[in-house]
Amino acid sequence: MGKVNNVLGIRGKVGDLLFYRRDGKDYVKRIGKRNKAECSEEQWRHRMRFRTAVKFASRLPEEVKAVLNLTAETEKGWNGQSFFISQNLKAFCPDGNLGEPSALQFSAGLRGRAHSLAVGVNEDDGRLTLYWSGEIVDFMEQEDRLVVFAIRERLSFQVIAVKVEAERKDGRAVLPLTKEEGSLTHLFCCWLASDGKSVSPTQHVAI
Repeated sequence: MGKVNNVLGIRGKVGDLLFYRRDGKDYVKRIGKRNKAECSEEQWRHRMRFRTAVKFASRLPEEVKAVLNLTAETEKGWNGQSFFISQNLKAFCPDGNLGEPSALQFSAGLRGRAHSLAVGVNEDDGRLTLYWSGEIVDFMEQEDRLVVFAIRERLSFQVIAVKVEAERKDGRAVLPLTKEEGSLTHLFCCWLASDGKSVSPTQHVAI
């Protein structure tokens, strides 16, 4: 810490220097960078997971962000990105990779989940097809629209907003995706109310 003649009125951080005022006098001090040796192993792992989650969230397409923002509207002080990070931190590894794709959550809400959700391959053209039970517990949800996001295992940081037109009452939906041999395709599904104001929790299937 050192006293300075701060004629420019600088306040806050500039590079690795922090300018601040105390008791009517101006001071500056150097801010040292923390490293792994200065924190516990668990703290370091948490920071690396957080950094990876932020990087992942910054690459999400607008369709995904819209669902995240819709979910976050019900949580005071949250936005879509903060919801995503808070719910998905443990899915990421300290080494900068996505460790557990199946754990990812892109939505949360009170609308019902699909019963018996499964994925297969369409015999006619090889496209991936989602199936679910036609049983609808709440009649008001029969026109809920299916929303699907996909992650190819080989491109784990690329989330695809899948174009699909299906409602809960349909019981199946053929997707514009085919199975990749030797690599999993993770599908994340949720149901969006017809008025676009509420959504269901995320459901995951993979093939």
